[in-house]
Amino acid sequence: MASEEFRKRGLNQIVQWIEGIREKPTPRKPDQDGLDACICLLVARSLEGKECLMVGDLETGYIVVPDSAGPRAELDARCCKTGRSPAQWLRVFRETDSDASSATHSLHPNQ
Repeated sequence: MASEEFRKRGLNQIVQWIEGIREKPTPRKPDQDGLDACICLLVARSLEGKECLMVGDLETGYIVVPDSAGPRAELDARCCKTGRSPAQWLRVFRETDSDASSATHSLHPNQ
């Protein structure tokens, strides 16, 4: 279960949010999008010590996925096509064990 994986990593705010969504009889689209983002974060967290890609921003929302050249180039092109600055919407960073123990998870961009 995803919430147990987040609990193991000390990300209790995410655990509480997931458990709250589970209680809803009919999740809304934003709830589903948030759960998708949590799953992407969990996948990226499994790659500790490797580069990850943050897609989006802190104000409007983001997801974290494993980084690789192909998807990064495709996302870069999509940003340009939609008038967004790739430098503002795509950030490469490396997850570390110390990030997981932080109560308020923060990203450490390499760029």
